[in-house]
Amino acid sequence: MHQVEEATQRTDSPLTTAEAFRLARTEAWAQENAAAIAERRAWIEANGTPLADLQVLS
Repeated sequence: MHQVEEATQRTDSPLTTAEAFRLARTEAWAQENAAAIAERRAWIEANGTPLADLQVLS
């Protein structure tokens, strides 16, 4: 999602065809999966991160 925001905020130069394609594909993926992502975030908020006791984050 952050990539979408960064790409849409670029106004200094036009997007290349490849960049426009990646942006469109990223936005479509985010829309298609928004419900699943929200559901996962809600589950993690309610139950905690899966295997959190095994994760090593620095």
